[in-house]
Amino acid sequence: MCGRLAGYVVVTCFLLAPATASASLPLVATDGVEATSTTTARVEGNANPNGEKTTLRALYAVASSRWCTSHGAKGKASKTAPIKLGSGNIEYSEILVPLSGLAPNQLYCTELVAHSRSGTAHGGQLSFMTPSE
Repeated sequence: MCGRLAGYVVVTCFLLAPATASASLPLVATDGVEATSTTTARVEGNANPNGEKTTLRALYAVASSRWCTSHGAKGKASKTAPIKLGSGNIEYSEILVPLSGLAPNQLYCTELVAHSRSGTAHGGQLSFMTPSE
């Protein structure tokens, strides 16, 4: 029983979340990456906005860069334009994010990242090699 009123039985009650409750970080995973030409690649993954407005993008850099060797903790990476995922609690699978402007015969690392008001979630780095010309 949720509560009592003198002489009455409480038939319906509602559980309300506190006003300070906050959503969790978005969920994201980098599932795969494939070089599609000597200068392009495609990153595959999945994401869930987890209830907040969320954008997704791929970060990438040459594998010998400080960003790759520190697993994203230091240095800078190139980034794709953000993809708006919305604010639902929906699992988006098989997201494909194209990378362009890559150099032939080069080892790269990449990862998908999702950003919302609660913060940024990292999908994990993967590496790939572009073919030679």
